[in-house]
Amino acid sequence: MQGEHAHTENDDRIALPSPAGSFGQIVVDLVRSRAESVRKARTEVPLKVFCHERAAWRWRMPAEVLVALDAGVETKRLLPGEAICEAGCQPTGWIGVIDGFLVRQADDRYSDRPACGLPPGAWYGEEELLASGMTGHRIVAVVSTQVAVLRTAVFQHLIDEQPAFGRLVLEIQAERMAALRRRALWPQKLGTNAGVALQLADLFVPEMLFDGNYYVPLTQSGISSFVRLSRQRTNEALNCLERIGEVELRYGSMNLRSPTELTRRVLAGEIK
Repeated sequence: MQGEHAHTENDDRIALPSPAGSFGQIVVDLVRSRAESVRKARTEVPLKVFCHERAAWRWRMPAEVLVALDAGVETKRLLPGEAICEAGCQPTGWIGVIDGFLVRQADDRYSDRPACGLPPGAWYGEEELLASGMTGHRIVAVVSTQVAVLRTAVFQHLIDEQPAFGRLVLEIQAERMAALRRRALWPQKLGTNAGVALQLADLFVPEMLFDGNYYVPLTQSGISSFVRLSRQRTNEALNCLERIGEVELRYGSMNLRSPTELTRRVLAGEIK
């Protein structure tokens, strides 16, 4: 009887779930629930722009935010040289690049400063919207470019009502400010190859907007115009960066391996 009683107690102990096992099941259930909500957001909501493959941050947004984003966005196709906004005008919304390439033109008073490029996946203009100010720059298409504009009223509503979206915009601003601080530490005199490398890396600030595919849809001629160098010297710089494995040149486009690593190598003196 004593042996039988001991056997019964042992069976009872095996049958009871351990606290660790219960916690693990809770975690599994939460993960499944989140995965299911993401699946529904992708399959049941007819999203246009914010389910685009280049919108890497879309996974961080609840389904209702994606719906609001998609309902509040307008898309248009710009021809080369056409502007999406003019300096001194009231901003119409948050500007995103679906495909193509935009350039925020430098002020003529500071012609020595490089222009700011916006490749596919980039978003721009939150500073003006948050400060309710006028646009400070003219933004034009370099090539045929499809843009998305999230209307100002929708942007402001999401900032006020959706913490996930507000945090995203805050992180974007924080990354831009960090990039400005890092830029202040750049050497004043750089070799041409290093200067081209930094301008290309700067296209992908903040990196959180991109999915790891750092794609620049410009020909080498277009890149030379953007970096303000002759086509021959630009090609030499790009070929140098390709030889060391930092860029991949393609017909009519190029890819960067890692903007962060490229910047690090320049500042470490590995690229002259």
